[in-house]
Amino acid sequence: MSESTLHAAIGRISAELQTALDRFAERSRIADLARVEVPHARTRLEHVLDLTSDAAHRTLELVEQSIPLLDGAAAQAADPRVREQVERVRGNLTEVLLAQGFQDLSGQIIRNVIVLVGEIETVLGELLQLSTSPGGTAQASAAGTKPPPAANVHGPVVPGIPHGNAVDGQQDVDSLLSGLGL
Repeated sequence: MSESTLHAAIGRISAELQTALDRFAERSRIADLARVEVPHARTRLEHVLDLTSDAAHRTLELVEQSIPLLDGAAAQAADPRVREQVERVRGNLTEVLLAQGFQDLSGQIIRNVIVLVGEIETVLGELLQLSTSPGGTAQASAAGTKPPPAANVHGPVVPGIPHGNAVDGQQDVDSLLSGLGL
């Protein structure tokens, strides 16, 4: 075999090997997306929605509890300046009540994104099933890969998502600081 023919054959084999490796990486990435990242994204969005909703409801409760207290203080205030300040606080609390409307709108947007993420999860799962050979090569190869960097980001603990050695509350923080000698 001539040297140029040998180089051409090695080049072709190298290109085919690179294509096979690229396909393997794509299948692994699809598996990570379908099995880990998309479900975790949906869980995080649902958690944000729950936290936002809880905070909005708590804010509304506190404002509603504060208005009668202000009414009582205004009725007992003899100084016109105190009455004026109470009315300003009442106006501010009313603005807070109106501003909480954002929660309803943002909640609707987040719910729509959750539906979209669920649809993407379904499509990725179907794509993964189509790309998996009868022997389950894509599943087996995906299981051996490490999680993508996005799965390793730091942030608050979200229920339903594994978080490793994260602290769960003030007691854990105190224990950690104590262990460090602080």
